[in-house]
Amino acid sequence: MKQVEILWKLVEQDDYPLTSIGWDANVPVCQWQGVSCSGDVVNAIDINGRGFRGSLPSEFGQLDSLTTLNLASNSFVGNIPSEVAQLPLLQSIDVTGNTFEGSIPKFSSSLKEIVLQNNRFSGSLPSDYFSSLGNLVTFDVSSNNMGGYIPESIGSAASLNYVDLSTNWFSGTLPSALGSLKNLQYFYINTNWLVGTIPRGLAAPDSALVQVWMQTNSLSGTVPAAFGEMKFLEDLYLDNNYFTGTVPADLCRPDINTEFFNQSDFVGATTFTEDHRDLQCERVACPAGAYSNEGVMPCQPCEEGTTTPYIGQNGQCWSTDQDVIIKKLYDDTAGSQWTLGTSWYFDGCPTCEFDGIICNKDGQVTHIELPSMNLRGTISEDIGFLEHLEVLDLSDNYLTGQIPVTIANLPLKKLDVSGNQLQGPIPSMLCMMPVNGNGLGSDYDCDAIACSVGTYSETGTGLLGTECLPCSGAPAYIGRKQCTGHTYSYSAASSSSGAGMIIGITLAVVGVVLITLFGYIRSKKLNGAKRVSTQESEDGTSVQNSNARSHGRYSDNPDLCDVPVLDFPKLNTPELPDYH
Repeated sequence: MKQVEILWKLVEQDDYPLTSIGWDANVPVCQWQGVSCSGDVVNAIDINGRGFRGSLPSEFGQLDSLTTLNLASNSFVGNIPSEVAQLPLLQSIDVTGNTFEGSIPKFSSSLKEIVLQNNRFSGSLPSDYFSSLGNLVTFDVSSNNMGGYIPESIGSAASLNYVDLSTNWFSGTLPSALGSLKNLQYFYINTNWLVGTIPRGLAAPDSALVQVWMQTNSLSGTVPAAFGEMKFLEDLYLDNNYFTGTVPADLCRPDINTEFFNQSDFVGATTFTEDHRDLQCERVACPAGAYSNEGVMPCQPCEEGTTTPYIGQNGQCWSTDQDVIIKKLYDDTAGSQWTLGTSWYFDGCPTCEFDGIICNKDGQVTHIELPSMNLRGTISEDIGFLEHLEVLDLSDNYLTGQIPVTIANLPLKKLDVSGNQLQGPIPSMLCMMPVNGNGLGSDYDCDAIACSVGTYSETGTGLLGTECLPCSGAPAYIGRKQCTGHTYSYSAASSSSGAGMIIGITLAVVGVVLITLFGYIRSKKLNGAKRVSTQESEDGTSVQNSNARSHGRYSDNPDLCDVPVLDFPKLNTPELPDYH
């Protein structure tokens, strides 16, 4: 097919944006605006911001000499054809600000620049995605619907200078291979679902990193002191994660995060006083026990009755009132729809006498046991601030999302979240705790908390002499008790009706929790980054108690709210042992 015929495939879909800039079949292609040639062969197409509407024809894959393709700021739809992605000489592709969708294709090894930001791409990056992209300098898939883990093969793209994965659904831990990217200067992973600690190799004294944006994830551990030794580092944002400890002292200097803050506090300062250093540390993250709208200065102390053990706390601190925390658990798991939770929130029934709640002699909650109760929603992060909680059993429900990192704050002896629809990975800090007997007589293992994705056991864990066995083709949940999709059956005895209820679901599709849309968005440029924040209003959609239930047995006889711990049957699977 001739070059003019290939390019005309665009004109056939939406002629005005292109004919208005001189795309004319009666004029040589090399004279068309936005088309560049080497001799009479097309080697670059740039129609950035022309208002085109349509799809990218697979016939473009016949333009064997094409090195540059810029389709940014249009209204392209559909996929990027594999024929185009594999053009042998293609070095730069930019489709920013369109509505491309589907999986990101595997690009030719010739690519130096892949910019796909602000589209609708989804799916995950295959484990070998970067293995043949040794020439790649820029990789930007920000503001899409990408998910899955960041593959270790990213270390194969040794020329990478700019990586932007921000504002997606990437999960899992940061690959250790990031430490091998010695040319990496700009690294943005903010606003994802990433967990775990910062790889040691990423924070190296000889690193070339200039900007590192990690905010709004679920990262934990401490901030590596080596960040303070990186001589090129200018911007480091770590807020709205679960980092503990303090900001390393060597990061508390006036040349870090300068573009977003007033320099007048440091004018004329030749040496740091303690006050100067503390103020500068807040440019990186608010200290533990303090918060701000964006987790960085200006910071203020947590209000009375609230706390935070994390640096860079965003929005507000956590309540330490156990009644507030229990109410949040109830609301986050659709409490009005629970099976047998009939003593919750009726007049005359205190928290310590709710079904499934046990308190110590001082009235502090030590056990929450709500198995097979039809809990739906996510596990509230607030639970991590019930400082006396030793047993948490939420097994055999319909919970989605992830295990909150905050649970690692608890003095837990037993944790059972098996038989739900939770996604991994398990917070690494939780795996290092003596929960469920983890670490007794052997190494610490995350399987003691829940079988990982792709495995299962009869208990959903690797305890009781069992092991988590491989399980291919099953939904990607942790804590699975059966390998294949199955239907849960719950027995819900009611004293007023005596009726049984069977609830069934087929585990065929991974449940994805739509977390509250990110509290702020930062936009940046290599020269003069600009931080923009937006705040959401409350959506007011918390589940309220059902008025119909207020006329049940407890309103007639409040003394009946003193109910023992639930002892109705779960699935036919062994119980986890009690570790007291």
